[in-house]
Amino acid sequence: MVSSVKDDSLEGQCIEVPTFNISPRGIINAIILFSNALFIIFKYRLKLIISTGSEVAVPFIYYGIFFRTKVIYIECSAQVYRASMTGRIVY
Repeated sequence: MVSSVKDDSLEGQCIEVPTFNISPRGIINAIILFSNALFIIFKYRLKLIISTGSEVAVPFIYYGIFFRTKVIYIECSAQVYRASMTGRIVY
């Protein structure tokens, strides 16, 4: 998954963030994702993390809480009966 940001401060930069799932390959991707998230948080000195979900957001939210960064998690409005999987992991 490749995410391209249209912000002036990050113009021309592209951040590739691998996703993960429960499998041997998924565990390797999870380790890569956690290390990339830590690198991105240190590189950009994030002051606020806003997320609408997905497993890609989990390491950023955990590191944000650990480093006392403000974290806003927005749950999808389609989840009316229970929280999404990411919502249950990060709450």
